[in-house]
Amino acid sequence: LINMISIKRIIAIVTTTMAFVSCNDHGTSTESATYLHGQEFTIEDGDLYVSDFLALSDSMIVFKSYDNRGNVKVFKRDGMTISESYMLFRKGRGEQEINFAISKYHDGTVFVFNKFGRNGIDKFFKARINVEEPQSLIINRTDWLNDIQTFGDFIPISDSTIIAIAGKWKEKELISLINISNKERTPIKFWPEDRQEAPTQNKQVLYSTNAQICMNAERTKLVYACGEGKYLDIMTIEGMNITGHNVVLDILPEYSYDGRNIILKNKDYRGIKIAATGNKIYVTYSNPAEDRDYKGFPWYFTDVIDVYDWDGNKLQRYVTDQPFYTFSVTDDDSEIFALTQDNDSKETVLKLYSL
Repeated sequence: LINMISIKRIIAIVTTTMAFVSCNDHGTSTESATYLHGQEFTIEDGDLYVSDFLALSDSMIVFKSYDNRGNVKVFKRDGMTISESYMLFRKGRGEQEINFAISKYHDGTVFVFNKFGRNGIDKFFKARINVEEPQSLIINRTDWLNDIQTFGDFIPISDSTIIAIAGKWKEKELISLINISNKERTPIKFWPEDRQEAPTQNKQVLYSTNAQICMNAERTKLVYACGEGKYLDIMTIEGMNITGHNVVLDILPEYSYDGRNIILKNKDYRGIKIAATGNKIYVTYSNPAEDRDYKGFPWYFTDVIDVYDWDGNKLQRYVTDQPFYTFSVTDDDSEIFALTQDNDSKETVLKLYSL
């Protein structure tokens, strides 16, 4: 393993409230915000060649990885020091390898689907993990899911049941309940009515790509965050039926159809990213200027996080001391973890913000 970062400077945590003028939510607005100063982790062993978070705890941080040696990377945590422990799910096309991973973590288990070709889903992996080593590995064939095509983000409900952004190709389906053991898929009725003309399958791709879903602690509400536009729908769910919608952010993507592809029109709204806990939903906004930096960082970085409760009430705006490209929140809503970069070395940096 490569020791890429030896010693990192620790920045004291200071939280102050200030008036903040922001264009990140596309429309200059002045509102009260809490400005966060973070601590930077020291990496004792390994590297942060990672794309996103999977799990956070006092002893372990789990990431989605870019590394060819594994799609999941587990770090041991000791205070503000982390060291790489092991990797899971080697990249490849073998029976126990994953070509393109779609992964989630729940209750000590990493769940991973293998996406092959353009849309196929052929394998489902489960691995019980701890900080030292994986405890078990189970592989299920899921070729029977290949009529889905638009498989994306998912929520583990149990060891064999998930709710996923998935729908039968060319049908007005975006979200499904999937039972892996019983090989059953039940569509959950949800379809954004955007009143724009395009074939159903093109709309499926538009509303599935980079979209996210999460549930509250009671499993009574399901939130959908669109990967384009600026759209957030908190839905009430009873059994597998959606019984109510609370559209908190209501800008759907604008597009035209050229006979083959959807062409996005309004590029000021390029989707939102969320992280959710049982009690709150944390939202960041895309930056419209893809051709220029954001505060000296790449255009896709941001430093604004808005916080909502599961009733759709806006509770708080946080502004971080450094733009980041992805983030996660501890289950108790006490800490935000963010991945950013050192602009001199271009190395990935992990920061902690106490709330």
